Order: sequence, then C-alpha cells, then structure tokens
Amino acid sequence: MQTLINEDDRDRTQRTTNLRLGYETFPGQQYFLQLKWDRRVYEKSDRVINVKRSSEGESALLGMTFDLNGLVFGEWSAGYLRQDYQDPFPDINKPLFGASLNWNVTRLSTVKFIVQREIGETTSSRFSGYTSTSTLLGVEHELRRHVLVDISLNYTSDDFQGIGAAEREDKTYDFYIGPTYLINRYFRLSAAYHRLKRDSSGNTSAPGVVDDYLKNIVLIQFQAQL
Repeated sequence: MQTLINEDDRDRTQRTTNLRLGYETFPGQQYFLQLKWDRRVYEKSDRVINVKRSSEGESALLGMTFDLNGLVFGEWSAGYLRQDYQDPFPDINKPLFGASLNWNVTRLSTVKFIVQREIGETTSSRFSGYTSTSTLLGVEHELRRHVLVDISLNYTSDDFQGIGAAEREDKTYDFYIGPTYLINRYFRLSAAYHRLKRDSSGNTSAPGVVDDYLKNIVLIQFQAQL
C-alpha cells in the first residue's frame, strides 16, 4: 500500500538581486563590495502550523581578489547576512564569510581550497532555516594528455534556527574522486564516486527516527558539447 505525502507547501519563488562594485588598486588585486537582496515567497502555508515560511534577506560583503602571476589566485570576503521570516519562525542573523584559493603547483596539478557560508531552506515546521558553512579541499591532476582526475574532501556544518528550544545541527563529510577521459574536443567520458556521511544531533527527531546516514554513490557520464 502506497501513501502519498502532500509536498505542495514546499513550492516557492525566489528572487535574488546582486550588486558588486570593485576597485583595482594595481594589476592582479581588486577590492570589492558585494550586496545581495533576496525574497522567498511560499505559495502555501506550512501544513503543520498553517503559516507561510516566506522571508526577505540581505547581505553585505567586503573582500579582495588577487592573482599572483597565475600561480596562486583567488579571493576572500567577510560581512554580515540576515534573513527575516514571518512569525513564529525566528530570524537568522549571522556573520558572513567566504574564500577561494587556487594554487597551480605544477603545469599538471592544481590545489583548490574553498570556504563559503549561505542560508538554506528547510521543510521542518520547527525551524525557519539553517546556516550552512562548508569547507572544501581538492586536487585536480592531469594524468595523461586526455585523462584528468579530480579528488576532493568537503566538510559541511548546517546549524538550524529553531522555534523555542528546538535545536539541530548536521555535519556532513563528503569524499569525491572522479576521473575524466577527453575523447576529443566534443566528447568526454567521466566517472565519479561519492562517499557521503551525515551526523545529526538535536532534540527534534521523532522516537526511533535516526537522521544520520551513509551513502555510496557511483556515477558514469557521457558528455557532448558543440
């Protein structure tokens, strides 16, 4: 016997406006100010508490991009973000930061480091949303002229903003390896392996329900481009 779950209260429209102003102090270095506004409108009310979880948010970032002769390049930024929700969902106000670094160790190998923070949506009636902070360390290497390998480790912490005493934090660990074979300029064949592990803690899980999981994902793709 199948049970249908109505998920209509998850439908939403999200509009985002970004403005970025930069000033180049000298070649290879630029300071910037980035402003963002977004509006998230849900079509229907939450099916449990009968309130729409629509929200409006804005963020401001001040940062710098840099390029050291193509050997090391990237950017860093810091600022603040806020997301205002309809009652009874609590607002989210958090420091905002981000960084990306690419280091061309050799002509064949590149090391990349990425840190970013953003606000995510949730369908739980006990939370307005969550702040997601992720850190990625990866290596791209050209084994042969037509064979590339990408390896990365990614750690993500999701801190949920709860109503009242509701608490939850998810920690996700992601290992990825993906070789790619460049058949020619138009076609490529790639494979990927993901190992995802999530550890969840908090006080809102139903009795007997475990929110932790371990996933092993294998993908094979054939891609064409003009």
